[in-house]
Amino acid sequence: MCIEMYRLDEKMYSFYLFIRGKYFLMERIYSGMEGIFGFV
Repeated sequence: MCIEMYRLDEKMYSFYLFIRGKYFLMERIYSGMEGIFGFV
């Protein structure tokens, strides 16, 4: 039971890291575009 919970927790954590990384990447791209359009 404990092992199953740990596995589920690990999956959720990796999923959370994936979502956070994706969001961070999108934010970086958005800020980069904002900077480019700011110069124009």
